[in-house]
Amino acid sequence: MGLKLKNNKDLSRQESESSMMTPNLDRGLSVLELLGKHPNGLIASEIADSLEIPRNSMGRILATFVDRGYLSLDDKSKAFKLTRKLLSIGSSIVCELNLVEVALDAMRELRDSVSGTVLLSTLVDGQGVNLEQMLARQSVRLSIEPGSRFDLHCTAPGKLHLGYLPVNERKRLLASLKLKRYTATTIVSKEELMKEVEESVRRGYAVDRSEGIYGSHCVSAPIFDRNGICVAALTVTCFVESLPEEDFPLLAEIIKAHALKISKRLGFDSVDKS
Repeated sequence: MGLKLKNNKDLSRQESESSMMTPNLDRGLSVLELLGKHPNGLIASEIADSLEIPRNSMGRILATFVDRGYLSLDDKSKAFKLTRKLLSIGSSIVCELNLVEVALDAMRELRDSVSGTVLLSTLVDGQGVNLEQMLARQSVRLSIEPGSRFDLHCTAPGKLHLGYLPVNERKRLLASLKLKRYTATTIVSKEELMKEVEESVRRGYAVDRSEGIYGSHCVSAPIFDRNGICVAALTVTCFVESLPEEDFPLLAEIIKAHALKISKRLGFDSVDKS
């Protein structure tokens, strides 16, 4: 009949591999995979029943994922949803192979049309991460090395990364932020920060008035993927003397145009997200 029986060696190998599995880790991964198929989320009992996992065990698994930021819990519907943290963990690979590659020429064009260094950043584990920079042509210029991290509350791109998060993720992240004062203009009130963040999203760009680095100004615009998710920020940073506050709106429109060019290359199809 063509049936090939497994020998004892094959069976013992399978048993050995099975014995090396960690049950709760396996269950946890199954939860993530299941929720990946349900973007609107599922309540705990639905997840437990679907995966045939005891509800007590499921409760502990879900609580751990929420505590570590991999899942969010909707206060009204009680549904659990995946957060952006998994995307953030894999962002270095995605960005290196896709985002940075498609952004480079737009960054170069932007750098050549303004006075300042152009930065590309994303959100990773509650902090901003600079992915690439295009140095200003001036001999004296600001430089933020790729791979360097920055706080969200005192930077223009950080405000965008925070502002475009889903509401529950934003609340969780905001609650964990420590608003360290770096300069006299650093925002150290969470209420004031949220007003600034909401205003940044409303107008489609964010600014930094020497809040993280004394003597520097920054203006940032969001970059969206094909699903309308803000995956990065495009920023121009330069010394205060070269960029007075009254020039912020004009510079913002230039940055937004280049950010939109990158967004379209990522599949974003809206003419104006802001």
